[in-house]
Amino acid sequence: MLRIVVVAQFLIGLVLHLGSLREMTRNISDLKRGPLRFRWNVLRIIVVLLAISYMGYLAQLLAEGEEQAGIKEDLLVGTAAVLVSLFVYGVADLSFQTVRDFRDISRFKKLAHQDQLTGVFNRRYFDLTLEKVVKTALCNKEPLSLMAVDIDHFKSVNDEYGHLSGDTVLRSVCSAIIRQCRNTDIVARYGGDELMIIVSGDAATAVTLAERVKAMVENLEIELATHATLRVTVSIGLATIAFGDSPDTLFTRADAALYEAKRLGRNRIEVVANSREDSDITELSVRRQTLTGEKSLILHQQPVEDDAFTLRL
Repeated sequence: MLRIVVVAQFLIGLVLHLGSLREMTRNISDLKRGPLRFRWNVLRIIVVLLAISYMGYLAQLLAEGEEQAGIKEDLLVGTAAVLVSLFVYGVADLSFQTVRDFRDISRFKKLAHQDQLTGVFNRRYFDLTLEKVVKTALCNKEPLSLMAVDIDHFKSVNDEYGHLSGDTVLRSVCSAIIRQCRNTDIVARYGGDELMIIVSGDAATAVTLAERVKAMVENLEIELATHATLRVTVSIGLATIAFGDSPDTLFTRADAALYEAKRLGRNRIEVVANSREDSDITELSVRRQTLTGEKSLILHQQPVEDDAFTLRL
């Protein structure tokens, strides 16, 4: 009778080990390649070895005669084996639940910060991030720029082709912008067809990005559901951070530059610089566009006592 109990104990332990292997495999499939995944694989190998040892012990136990001595010791070993198996299974199951919960939290967090139509960040995330990066830039004296981007005549697209086509245009423009941005840049939909880009760089970096974005969008051929092909352009306003700036003042200057670009004819870039150095850097871009016949970049120097000037094309 005791032998039957011992065999049952080891069979239960073996089943629990196999169950823990399943949970571990599910955990590992959700992990990226790296040290954590390697450690989980090592743990899985240990559990496999334990399962093999269980099967070997069972085979030896079944091969022994009914009168073989040491059955009480086997009973103690079997009890310990069941407890170990329960512990391993519990750890594996708890780990799986934890990983799943973290994955769900991560997914919900992403949904809370993502614009569902375009896939870029939403206004809530933009507001939170802008406040954080402005504070960091001012504390560490790091360069920071903000771009306001607006699709030209977007209302006409909705009126003429319908709102579904407008959604297609918006998604295509956002996708093109993301392809031009770096991993450190933040692209967000602020509202309607207005997009904001937080650029971790100075005026020269931001102007270069703005030029790429403008050219990329201008060369897009957007195919609508009606099989019509549509081309659009964007207007861009850009401001760089200055001493004493707040998220609101930086945003206000970038947004004002955007509306000035639209007022002056659209399909252009307007930069509000904060220093003579930024102006000189941006003026090089102005001259480069002048040589190619593209008159789309306007630079306004912020007034600083008597050392203020405005450069326009």
